[in-house]
Amino acid sequence: MLPYSEIPEDLKPVNKRHINSIDKLYRMHAGASTHLTRLGDGVFELETRISERPRPISVEQMIHNIAHSWHRNPELASCHTCRVRVYQSAGPTGFAISAKGYRGPGGLDTEALDKALYEMAQRIMAADKLPAPLIAEFTIPLTPDEKAEKLSTKSPNQNN
Repeated sequence: MLPYSEIPEDLKPVNKRHINSIDKLYRMHAGASTHLTRLGDGVFELETRISERPRPISVEQMIHNIAHSWHRNPELASCHTCRVRVYQSAGPTGFAISAKGYRGPGGLDTEALDKALYEMAQRIMAADKLPAPLIAEFTIPLTPDEKAEKLSTKSPNQNN
């Protein structure tokens, strides 16, 4: 998987904008994080890390949804194809936490909430340092009448 520091500089603003708007929802609620790694010749390429988090849709459908969410970016709107490499994350890709569980008679227990946030952030950073095996590759046409092609046969539930 391409380290973020090696993503071309001209793609970093697109990544930052997408991560801070749409991708954060996938990270927090679906266990998937994505980066744009290449753009050219009507094709954009993404690298996606997925966690073991259970989800109500298939990985294939989630990847299709992610590709189309990226296609909404003005810089990618003219692309006709998205290629996605999917990697298995060793840990969480993001999280959402409710402050409800940290309220007591005296109000919000900010110390306990800070500790929980810190621990989750540490888990994410540790997982990012571990190997993330490639588990699937997809070519997603961005026109309504074409079907996605899965390039690899390995599914996220298969062991390495």
